Amino acid sequence: MIRDITLGQYYPGHSCIHQLDPRIKIIGTFIYIVALFVVSDFIGFAVAAAALAIIIGLSRVPFRFIAKGLKPVFLIIAFTFLINMFMTDGRTLYHIGF
Repeated sequence: MIRDITLGQYYPGHSCIHQLDPRIKIIGTFIYIVALFVVSDFIGFAVAAAALAIIIGLSRVPFRFIAKGLKPVFLIIAFTFLINMFMTDGRTLYHIGF
């Protein structure tokens, strides 16, 4: 059962990300999380997603391994998305009928 949860588990490798000092990786993760809370527009989130994609690419961790780790969290993400979509004020992008 515990082997099925891959989120946060170490993936052995010899990439430049794997060779970094663990303290640098922890500080980088902390800075990334803080940046996600500070960003408030689409361009900022696109830059954050691009930075994450670059780091994943440099780490050479297979996408399948990452996706497997996010599977248990997907329900929480989907629920949060739905609640956010219906409970926050927004602007009308397009109006149909009514």
